[in-house]
Amino acid sequence: MHRRFPANLSATFLMAVLCLAANILAYWPLPGAAKSNYSANFSENELYQLPVPPQLFNPPDLNDFTAPTPNTLTGVAGLTLLESDALPPAPGFLSPTWGWDLSLRREQELYPTLSLLFDGEAESERLPFSRGEHFLRAETALHLENWEKAAELFREFIQHYPSDTLIMTAEICRAEALFRSQEPVAAAEGFERVFRQAEDARLRWIAGRSLAWIQRMEGDTTAARTVLEFLLTSDSPASLADPSMAPMMEDAIRLDLGELELAGNRPEEACRVLEPWSRDAAISAPSARDPRGFYILGIASLSLEDWPQAMSAFNALLRTQAPPPSVWIAKGHAVLGWLHLREGDLDQAKLHYESAALIPAEGEARDIYGMALAMYRQGDLSGALQLLNGNEAPLPEDLQWSWSYTRGFIYFQLGQYQDVFSALDLSLQRHHPDSLQLQALLLLGDARRRLDQNQEALASYRQAALLVKDPPEDLLWRWAVTALDLQRWGEGTRVLGDLQKRFPGSSRQPEAAFWKAEAYYRLGRFQEAEDSYGMALRTGFNKAAAQYGLGWCAYVKGRFREAADYFGAAIAAGLASPQSVDAAIRRGHSLSNLREWDAAWDSYEAAARMGAGTPMEDEARFRQGRLLLRRDRPAEAARLWEGLAASSDQRTIAALSAYWAGAAWFAASQFGDAERMFRDASQRIVLSDSLRTAADLGAADALYNGGNQDQALDDYRSLLQKDKAPIAIRAAAADGVYNILVLRKKWDEAARFIDDVLQTFPELSRLGERHLRIADGYLEEGMLEKAASAYKALLARDDLIPALQARSHIGSARTQERLGHGSQAAYHWEAAGRLSDPAHRGKLWLDAAGLYLKAGQPREVVRLLEELRGLEIPVADRWRVSFLLAQAYEGLERLEPAVTAWQETVDTAPTDTVRIQSLARIGYLQFQLKNWPESIAAYQRADSAGALAKPFRSLYWIGESFFQMERWDEAQEVLSRFLKNPPEEALWEAMARLRRADALEKLERWDAALEEYDRVLTLNVGDAIREEAGIRRRQVQTWSGAPKNEKRDVKDGSQNDSP
Repeated sequence: MHRRFPANLSATFLMAVLCLAANILAYWPLPGAAKSNYSANFSENELYQLPVPPQLFNPPDLNDFTAPTPNTLTGVAGLTLLESDALPPAPGFLSPTWGWDLSLRREQELYPTLSLLFDGEAESERLPFSRGEHFLRAETALHLENWEKAAELFREFIQHYPSDTLIMTAEICRAEALFRSQEPVAAAEGFERVFRQAEDARLRWIAGRSLAWIQRMEGDTTAARTVLEFLLTSDSPASLADPSMAPMMEDAIRLDLGELELAGNRPEEACRVLEPWSRDAAISAPSARDPRGFYILGIASLSLEDWPQAMSAFNALLRTQAPPPSVWIAKGHAVLGWLHLREGDLDQAKLHYESAALIPAEGEARDIYGMALAMYRQGDLSGALQLLNGNEAPLPEDLQWSWSYTRGFIYFQLGQYQDVFSALDLSLQRHHPDSLQLQALLLLGDARRRLDQNQEALASYRQAALLVKDPPEDLLWRWAVTALDLQRWGEGTRVLGDLQKRFPGSSRQPEAAFWKAEAYYRLGRFQEAEDSYGMALRTGFNKAAAQYGLGWCAYVKGRFREAADYFGAAIAAGLASPQSVDAAIRRGHSLSNLREWDAAWDSYEAAARMGAGTPMEDEARFRQGRLLLRRDRPAEAARLWEGLAASSDQRTIAALSAYWAGAAWFAASQFGDAERMFRDASQRIVLSDSLRTAADLGAADALYNGGNQDQALDDYRSLLQKDKAPIAIRAAAADGVYNILVLRKKWDEAARFIDDVLQTFPELSRLGERHLRIADGYLEEGMLEKAASAYKALLARDDLIPALQARSHIGSARTQERLGHGSQAAYHWEAAGRLSDPAHRGKLWLDAAGLYLKAGQPREVVRLLEELRGLEIPVADRWRVSFLLAQAYEGLERLEPAVTAWQETVDTAPTDTVRIQSLARIGYLQFQLKNWPESIAAYQRADSAGALAKPFRSLYWIGESFFQMERWDEAQEVLSRFLKNPPEEALWEAMARLRRADALEKLERWDAALEEYDRVLTLNVGDAIREEAGIRRRQVQTWSGAPKNEKRDVKDGSQNDSP
């Protein structure tokens, strides 16, 4: 019985390979479990299995990360992120001015100074009526705020009284009027003249301070600083009429200079300038000092992060006798609330924020924010969120980010992740600094991860990374881990590599190396994975997992000894389950590939013990069956799998075991048991449709090999009709039907079957190759016309591979040869040779050449064999090339090439017979070429073989050659030797005797010549030869009595050169 295991069960195995992966994935979730190898093609060397990559060991959970807390906003020029504290922005110092309008300040401060000036003048000097009246009119216009008239009157006064003692006072008043008339340039010129020309220090102080104010308003802060510093360092208040006013004037200038320095973002200079003022304020009653000084000092201290001095300054501000503007009071409370919040004094912080909120001012939203943050710090998350959500006050631009981020952060802490998205809308607007948008994007990404929106989280992290030139480590880590969770292995390795490069001292280096190794493994970059696992192992991160990964790298690269060692070390290092069980199984694979069967069995046994009560125990047992099959113990493997199929609680493992039990019984030639187990596997619905149909195919194969061809034929045909059968199964079933029909020699039915299958399933086009076997069958049965037609149809196809085309040409050549069509047969032999490899081409072309020669086509022989001579020809076939070529040259009457070819045949002849024949042909051709000595030499070599040379009549042709050379005596002697054993053909004997008679005549041995003629007359030859012999006999009789000078001494023209 023909056993179809190699042919059809291979298709079963193929389908098992295609289907097992889908089945095992349904049975074994990934990631989160040990690697499985069911998807492997069970080849002899399991190196070529495609392993399931190692799973991630407890990937870093971003849910454990603490989201960035709401940050502190501080600084005049921008907002600075403080990672250590969660504070609201320090209020009030981000606006371009500090609460008082410049014109209001001058109105409140300058007029008392001018009044003092006028009162002093009235006491010091009495004016003449004309001058006094003029000055009074101008002063009255100034007090009535008739600025243009006052400026004109003061100009006239200066023009008419240029040397008056009040001229500098008039200049100051005129400059003030010009300033009020929106002519700051002219006003500044007047103040500058007084500042430079007045001898009285008090006048210079008044003019200088006003000049500095105008210069500051015009943006010339350098000039303003120069004027104010000159006033502080160069003039003395001793010349003032009332020296008690000197401290007030000096304080005012010092405060002006401090405010100017702070406005120029020079808080250190502001504090330096105000240091004498603050020292005096601490000594004297601070409540009596100018609140503006405390406000400026507090702002400057905040900018310098001098928190104690800032707190002291704002506390003093709130205790001053002179009431500061309400906005200053609100901002003072807000700043103190912020400072107390920073120090953790939450009660005081809330108290100040509540006080600030009671004052209608632009800082109301800041105060609410501060109170909310204080409540958050006290643990009242819901209350803080309610306060923020209930705010109706407009948000300052600099507070928008903090407000939005804090709401999102509290939602995050409360687990309301969906609300984080809407809360962060303001924090993600473009006008915020990139560093702040980055922090909001981090919180947004973390919230999305909590909602398992990893794709959106990855987009958030990517967007955050684009905002800054050098992304922070936390961002890179989040980005990498999220990419790995999404199985974006290339992106994960790139980001982890960037993290390792930019943060070489990071504590995350070992863990980053491990995860990068995991990603490299999945990318198939096993050497890089091995390097990264090695780094993780050297740095001590999860040594067991790193060794497990190294084992996998060595395993897939075929280094099974190393793999076995690493897997063993991982288990010994305390590798967690289920990876430890998988490591034991992989160790068994590695040892199996090293053919250490007993050690492999022990490793599988250990895996079964370690995974007792889990699906992996059954997997280990399953692998033991594979090991038995590899050790050529199929019956034991079948029994193990059959038991597992009956006992395993894992439906997929049980079904697979039933399938492989059938395959093992088949390998053990127990076809009845094989059919039974295949039928069992076919009924298990847990298997995929493809694997169940593969089991049906296995059952049909078992029937076929068990001798039940009729049932097998029905099963094969049934498989062809199954809609869910994969194309490979259909092809194998079609092969089964075909093989049975061929075995029964039903060639016509087999041909019709193949045609029907191809029409129904065009994708099985390769089955058309089966027509070749059918054509061969026709040839074997002698059905030559059908064979010829079948071969012709095959050769007409354009999809046959060269090997099958060659086989078709060979079959067609044999068919045509048996039909007697030698030329067509030769064509097919030649075509087959062109499609074959050079090692076989020579024999096929030699057969073609022989048929061409028999068909009388010597030119085709020469063409083909000349091409063949340029190829490598086996030594055993070389003589045939020259042998056939010589005959073709003879047919073309190319005698000299023919002689050369015959000589090559002599040199390569495999037998004496071929060599003697070749020598005889050389002798004959040399005779034709009239090369008598060469002809004699060739025939003499042939004749030396004795009896083997007899069929070639070597002596005859030697005698002929001697005769042509007119060496009569040698000719007749050789011919005499030839006639001692006369040939069976009477014609050859007659011709030899006639030629010997001619030679004897030349020697005038008449009696001997007459004797030869008489013998010819007795031979059974044609009348013409006997008549010729009679004529010559009569001539000899005549000549033998004639005088010597009348006798014939030339050759008779009637003599033949050859028979």
